[in-house]
Amino acid sequence: MATKRTILIIIIFGILLGIGDLMILKYLLHKQAGRYMNIELPIYTTEQIARYDGSDSAKPVLLALDGLVYDVSSGREDFYNPGQSYHYLVGKDSSAALHVFGAKIITDKYRVVGRYQP
Repeated sequence: MATKRTILIIIIFGILLGIGDLMILKYLLHKQAGRYMNIELPIYTTEQIARYDGSDSAKPVLLALDGLVYDVSSGREDFYNPGQSYHYLVGKDSSAALHVFGAKIITDKYRVVGRYQP
C-alpha cells in the first residue's frame, strides 16, 4: 500500500509534468509564429476575417490563431460549415478556445495564409 509520502510525490510529479507540457506547447506555438515573421503575408482585421466564416461556399474558411490566419477550407464539410461541430471557431480569432484543445491540430494540418490584427 502506498504511503502518504509516495502519493504526494506522485501528485507533485504529475503537476510538474503538466506544467512542462504547457511550457512545451507555448514554445512550439511561438516557434510556429516565428517562422512567418519575415514573410510578407496579407493582414486580416476582425471585420475582414469575419467574411470567411464558412457561410459562403465560394470563399475560403479562415480562422486566426496566435496572430496567424489559417485556411481550414479542407475541413469545411466535416468541421467548419454552419451547423458543423467547429463552426464557432471560424471567421474570428479562436486562440483562446484552441489553446484549451486543438491548436496543434490547426498548426500541423492547415496552412498559414495571413496575419491577424484586431
